[in-house]
Amino acid sequence: MQIALIENLQRENLNPVEEALGYRELSEKYDMTQESIAEMTGRSRSAVTNAIRILGLPDEVLEMIRNGQVSTGHAKVLLALDDEKTIKELAAQVADGVLTVRALENAVKSLKSEKKEKTPPKKTDTYFREMELSLKERLGRKVLIKNKSNDKGTLVLEFYNKDDLREIADRLADTINTNK
Repeated sequence: MQIALIENLQRENLNPVEEALGYRELSEKYDMTQESIAEMTGRSRSAVTNAIRILGLPDEVLEMIRNGQVSTGHAKVLLALDDEKTIKELAAQVADGVLTVRALENAVKSLKSEKKEKTPPKKTDTYFREMELSLKERLGRKVLIKNKSNDKGTLVLEFYNKDDLREIADRLADTINTNK
């Protein structure tokens, strides 16, 4: 059965959704990696990965891809969006011949930048940025704070050589010992 599926995937006349469903079946049913699927079908790993990713689009959009109204190039661009309604609206414009891949890329880029502008920074984000600047000034080096969630995160300090790293470690140890 696995061989028959692979041979079917190598046919020229499959639409992108059928191809993606076949790759996903090989991955899930036969526990194959995307790399091994790529090798057995003669495709690149990224082609297999991108094909499977399009299955995350809404059903209406997948139907447009099946019918050839939306290309895989358009589909990959639509995957950058989270809002299902917006995806469907843009896909409809693509199907109507209004948007080329390039025009769709620009529309998505514009939508994403609008979303960033509308979202004010959280108070915690401001706190971490201020803390970053304060540490940068005090330590005289690049500092990065990555806030994950629930006030947890990672502190990254840049060092320039082994001696510089040793100095940072000593200063941190002194600070910890002083505060005990």
